[in-house]
Amino acid sequence: MSTRSYQKATIAVNGTVSTVAQSNGQQLAGVYVPANFTGSSLTFIGNNVSGSLSGPVSNGASALSVTVAAGQYVPLTPGTFQGLDAVQFVANTNQLTAAAVLTAVFGPQ
Repeated sequence: MSTRSYQKATIAVNGTVSTVAQSNGQQLAGVYVPANFTGSSLTFIGNNVSGSLSGPVSNGASALSVTVAAGQYVPLTPGTFQGLDAVQFVANTNQLTAAAVLTAVFGPQ
């Protein structure tokens, strides 16, 4: 039986980059976007455990970007985030009025 885990990642007011969501040996499967999110797309930063290696998650040619809307669950392509120890979300615009707390959904590798 597969299990999922959920990690919070916060984008501060006037910020675009979230806090780190640890994968705990799983891969990112989707993200719940809160109702107060003010952006319209997300890109991703992949990290190793120590944070010493990080960089944009790409499709080989450019940074992977997904269109999102406030209050949505956004499923992500299986395998895209395999092998990452942690991930950060990057909004296309500054977060307005209140911090946005995204929920990363992780599943089996």
